Amino acid sequence: MCGIMGYIGDRETTKVILEGLAKHEYIGYDSAGIAVIKDGVIHELRTIGRVQQLAEKIAKENFSGDFGIGHTRYATHGGITENNAHPHISSDKRVVLVHNGIIENAREIRAELEAEGIMFHTETDTESAVQYLARVYRGDPMEAIVKLTKRIRGTFAFAIMFHDKPDEIWAARKGSPLAVGHTGEEGFCASDAAALMEFTRDVWFMDDDEIVRISKEGCTFYDFNGNRHEKKSIHIDWDAAMTNKGDYPHFMLKEIHEQPGVVAHSLSGRVSSNSVDLSQELNWTSEQVSGWKKIHFVACGTSHYATMVAARIMEGLGTFEIRTEVASEYCYRNIPIGPDTLVVLVSQSGETADTLHAMRLAKAKGARCIFVTNVKGSTIHREVGEGLITPAGPEIGVAATKTFLAQITTLTLLGLYIAKLKNILSRETEQRIVSAMMDLPAKLASILEMEKEIEVV
Repeated sequence: MCGIMGYIGDRETTKVILEGLAKHEYIGYDSAGIAVIKDGVIHELRTIGRVQQLAEKIAKENFSGDFGIGHTRYATHGGITENNAHPHISSDKRVVLVHNGIIENAREIRAELEAEGIMFHTETDTESAVQYLARVYRGDPMEAIVKLTKRIRGTFAFAIMFHDKPDEIWAARKGSPLAVGHTGEEGFCASDAAALMEFTRDVWFMDDDEIVRISKEGCTFYDFNGNRHEKKSIHIDWDAAMTNKGDYPHFMLKEIHEQPGVVAHSLSGRVSSNSVDLSQELNWTSEQVSGWKKIHFVACGTSHYATMVAARIMEGLGTFEIRTEVASEYCYRNIPIGPDTLVVLVSQSGETADTLHAMRLAKAKGARCIFVTNVKGSTIHREVGEGLITPAGPEIGVAATKTFLAQITTLTLLGLYIAKLKNILSRETEQRIVSAMMDLPAKLASILEMEKEIEVV
């Protein structure tokens, strides 16, 4: 994974992009770079290391521009070198882009272009995209981007600038997350919507096979054939303060201290009088639930561990046939899936590629799918349509802390609710578990109050 940030507007371009990139370091931290257009000329600056090193280099060289794009890299193709860092600029200096994803036929495209005499300068797969784009660019960005999307195979989120288009940034998505925002006369794009919260909470989450033109006037969306379409923005209920460290030395510590409130918010509106009720979010009947004989929890990484905890809890509530599956393996195993299967897809970001592939497989086989995600409007939210939001707010720290607890809390409530609708949950058991869960925020807070004593140990 890599992080992308783009900005067009009247603020200090480098400052906005650096602040946005800092919120992407959890997905890219071995190199960073920025490109701007100034007086019709593309300028770029790259460095090995963190965003702070890039900021120091920008200050030292007095680097600035009218608008720009930036990138934090986690190397997949090519070593960790300044030369391989993004952005990548075409040999003719007409096009520059940043990329998150993998271009599977990059070697093929590179060989084709090198045979035509085009010089390559990096070891990355991304350079094949920018060199190809420059080759087919004839003054119409849309036409060139459509040709690019039809030529390359793989996953990508691109943010692109053309030297002779001084008032626009273009972006395209297939398989890698990208959010777009606009407010007043400012436009933004970012891999993680959390990077936009300081500026706007109304965002568009780009769909696969979608292109957008971002300008001061607004955002215009197209499909991969160049056809324009309307798209509604989504309001994100996150406060801008959630994306800042405040007085904490780093985001992980801040997010650990947010855990009591996150658990309380995960319970709010879902429990009352020691009783669980998810009917406002899940429109289920006892008759529907009775037809589900199997429950599959499908997730990756920390989300997978949360499902393992939830599965053990659910096993104690009734005679469920429960599986916990790593999403990357789910699609390749001969697992019986059908209308009698409830598939619970858990993804903090809602953009986990393997989990999305598993979801599409399960739906194709007739399973009932629901999501548990932290990001309203994410791909998994849009494609599944039914599920539970974990109200943890943006998680910027690399290690999952508050979202892990939010997932366990939400999945436990889900297990209780399913058992209740199946009429296998006694009132005594429900009251006992819900009452204990209601005590958790205070208990977590009391532990965090002992931070200094624990630190000594």
